[in-house]
Amino acid sequence: MKKIAYLYYRSWSYEILKFLTKAQAQRGDFEISDVIVPKNLSDDWSFLNQTTSVHKIDPNNKNELINILSGSDIELVFCFSWSWILSDEIVENYHCICLHPSKLPKYRGGSPIQNQVFDGILESAVSVFKMNSGVDSGPIYKQKKLNLDSPIEEIFRKMSDIGKNISNDLISDYLNNTLVFYEQNDHNSTIFKRRKPSDSFMSFKEIANINFDDFQRKVNILRKPYPNLYVNFSNYFLEISQIHFFNFLPPGSLVLNKKTLVEEIKNIDLYLQIHDGFALLSEYGIKKNKF
Repeated sequence: MKKIAYLYYRSWSYEILKFLTKAQAQRGDFEISDVIVPKNLSDDWSFLNQTTSVHKIDPNNKNELINILSGSDIELVFCFSWSWILSDEIVENYHCICLHPSKLPKYRGGSPIQNQVFDGILESAVSVFKMNSGVDSGPIYKQKKLNLDSPIEEIFRKMSDIGKNISNDLISDYLNNTLVFYEQNDHNSTIFKRRKPSDSFMSFKEIANINFDDFQRKVNILRKPYPNLYVNFSNYFLEISQIHFFNFLPPGSLVLNKKTLVEEIKNIDLYLQIHDGFALLSEYGIKKNKF
């Protein structure tokens, strides 16, 4: 029985784990022996097989992960939504499989969904590849199309569905000794840094020059768990999580600007002026201090 370790911390990857646990029971030709998560994560793992061990670790302590993997006869390691660097000792001795939401070798690195949408890229892909010592540069197993013109929750759902199918195929190929990877073309690669919370800021001038569709895409992919798109006014920060389009400003409404007082926006519909009309702020939060 081939043993598999599964590393994760995002909810979309948790759904893939549940799928693979069901597949394990139905197929009977592999076992998820170890589930490894950050020590502050608390999910419901009652669906796991009784032989599966759950390990809560400090992701920055490389020895913890090495000790877990070396203590079993694991060969295949799924590292889905695992944002911490794995040591060379691990990637060189195990089939470490990663899922990245871009058409690799484009948009390697951090915040691939947000960086693509902010660059106007809506037709992308889910890439499943074998990790190496580089950043998202390992050989690819499969790529499947992924449209990014959706709220982040829908993108995560699509990523999870694609990941379930590819993972099931990869396990089959692994068990049948038919697992093949294809090298990436490094000449076509691009790499981006992980976005910081301050990168979610937009000025009123930028918002006034953007059309609603583009503005909504930015709001949609900066919803939780990511820092929301925000503007600052007076001494406050307004975080935006949902908007709706209006051609004209309804009576009794308020258009937010940098001089708006926080007392003015109570019990009133709040709008931002955009290039082609007005955006109703249907879901938002206000904070005194952002950073």
